[in-house]
Amino acid sequence: MTMGDAPTVPGVLPFLLRLFSDPAIIRAPWYVRFPLSVVITMKKLGTMRKRYAAIGGGSPMNAITFRQADALERALGPGYKCYVANRYCAPDTADAYRRAKADGAGRIIALPLYPHYSTATTGSNFDALKELVAKDASAPPVVWIRSFADEPGFVAAFSRKVLEALAEFQEDDRSDVQVLFSAHSLPHEFIASGDPYLEEIQKHLAGALRLVKPVYFHLCFQSKGGGRREWLKPETDTVLRELAAKGRDKVVLVPISFVAENIETLYDVEIGYRALANSLGIKKFVRARCLDDDPEFIAVLAGLVRKNM
Repeated sequence: MTMGDAPTVPGVLPFLLRLFSDPAIIRAPWYVRFPLSVVITMKKLGTMRKRYAAIGGGSPMNAITFRQADALERALGPGYKCYVANRYCAPDTADAYRRAKADGAGRIIALPLYPHYSTATTGSNFDALKELVAKDASAPPVVWIRSFADEPGFVAAFSRKVLEALAEFQEDDRSDVQVLFSAHSLPHEFIASGDPYLEEIQKHLAGALRLVKPVYFHLCFQSKGGGRREWLKPETDTVLRELAAKGRDKVVLVPISFVAENIETLYDVEIGYRALANSLGIKKFVRARCLDDDPEFIAVLAGLVRKNM
């Protein structure tokens, strides 16, 4: 289960409409939320189409998610089938549920590809499945895997990607490298209402720091939404500016909340933050890669499934 991403430039419009009409994203009555989703989408559409064009005409995230599902099915072996259930594009949760039922599923395991639980991500995906199950008198039992933020195998696989990025610096330079762990932002009101996202990010980071041991590290937040709401801080671009002002010119940026490459890693980080870093005089900017279908990560997912069975 994941949010999905627009695979083509024409797919940006329906993707944004579904995203901003989700009650887990915009907490308002439907008669406010739907017209607002249209306004927000049309305001962002031109810019977002250009961004998807800049990363090759669409996001690779859906293709990567299919590779993850195929690899997981092979790792689990006979008796298991894996289905992609996107929240905001095809194939969505309803598609996956219908296929699982048609294939005679005796049990469904809801496996989010969000390491950290939030009502805006995992919670929204779960709500879509709960609605389908509630309407189905013959629904199979469902096992809900909430998160894996501090799962040792996941933290180890994630940390290896950070170490690979650090290895792009000369050994003598590594003690000066600033490691920015950049998480997708969330409104403060979500955290205040009990959303565990920030706490799970912090648990994940604590585990990674024990393995990576960077001299300098920073937790920051990217891709905040608009409106008057307060979002988590510090923002990633603010941290980059502050480091550059102090003469820190070696940076590793680690997208901490994604397990597959998408518009936010390939455009916001790879293009946007890299350009900002260059303009600020940062001499070397390296981005840690997402896990995608890395065999070590797939083994972690398989272990989660078996454990929760």
